[in-house]
Amino acid sequence: MPRKKEDRAQAQRIAQRVGSRLRGMRKAGHRTQDEVSTAIGLTTEAYARIERGLSLPSFPTLMRLCTALDTRPDALLLDEPAHEGVHEDVTTELAALNGELRHLDVKVVRDISRLARTLRAGGSLG
Repeated sequence: MPRKKEDRAQAQRIAQRVGSRLRGMRKAGHRTQDEVSTAIGLTTEAYARIERGLSLPSFPTLMRLCTALDTRPDALLLDEPAHEGVHEDVTTELAALNGELRHLDVKVVRDISRLARTLRAGGSLG
């Protein structure tokens, strides 16, 4: 019986982590709960429960959330982000940047991508 209690506690921690990350990504993308819930086919109330960590999304809902918020499941589920050394605030910043990039011309986005690759490789901007 203690095992079930441990499982419930772990599920609650995961639900809170997923909800917190969803909220951060949604806000970084300047979207409302209503917009996200409509995009994934849930009522606003059901989505709000997920965001508050009161329930976990089903797998199909999780995948729709990832599509709607342009993220990957590991960014929502894992204790550590997929890239070593990347913290949750960086993930939120990347989600915000992604939201901004959606409104730019494709050529500008390609230039920004090249710039990021250059900086990652230790290249110079000048």
